[in-house]
Amino acid sequence: CIKNKGGGIVIIGATDTILENNICEENELSGIYLGSVYFKTCTRNRCVNNKMNGMSFGLCYGTISENYCANNNLSGMRIGGSSYSIFVNNTCIENANGIYIIESFHLQVANNTCENNDYGIYLVQGSWYDTLANNTIVNSNYDGIYAMRSREGLIIHNRIENSKGYGVYLEGRTNDSVIAYNSFINNNLDGISQGYDDGFGNTWYDKEAKRGNYWSDWANNGSYTIDGRAEAEDRYPLDENLERINIVSPYWAF
Repeated sequence: CIKNKGGGIVIIGATDTILENNICEENELSGIYLGSVYFKTCTRNRCVNNKMNGMSFGLCYGTISENYCANNNLSGMRIGGSSYSIFVNNTCIENANGIYIIESFHLQVANNTCENNDYGIYLVQGSWYDTLANNTIVNSNYDGIYAMRSREGLIIHNRIENSKGYGVYLEGRTNDSVIAYNSFINNNLDGISQGYDDGFGNTWYDKEAKRGNYWSDWANNGSYTIDGRAEAEDRYPLDENLERINIVSPYWAF
């Protein structure tokens, strides 16, 4: 599906859908657009150099895995209204947003690689109860993870490295989320902190285990200060870079 005037593949209102091993390049809209689709399989698709998104999901449900989305003008993957879905082992490189999430509840976004995007993962407008776990987010032009109007999310076991902005940025209406067991490496080198929090009730550590995050610029003494009006801190910074986890599901109930 190459150089179409619309989308490469467009599917609306389908169930038991199998979508695999497609190549969608240089289309005028999105490489793959899916609306109200229930998946059996959505895997190993390649969406490159499309003028909108690599893959766009609206009101979809299922497991989306091992797709490759690169050099798209908007997002590698755009996820809208697709609650209770799993996005795992996808690669998003050199897009405006690696993964863009809007109005989607209880997502599991895990083991994905987002490199050289403007934002690695971008959450907006009512993306509640989502888990971002074990993702690798590298070389973002702005922030590694940016969350706006999100709440009660889990940001855990991610490696966030070399963002020009913050590793994680929580906007003022992002509340009651947990950020723990992440490795923050050389983000916001022109600033003071690798994290930013303007929200309310966010916790930058595991309260029960008293374990926080690894920060490459931590002074190995005391807490780690998070920028922003919330005056947050990681009370229990970790003194070594965290090993990656290889499993997903046990962490949804963190």
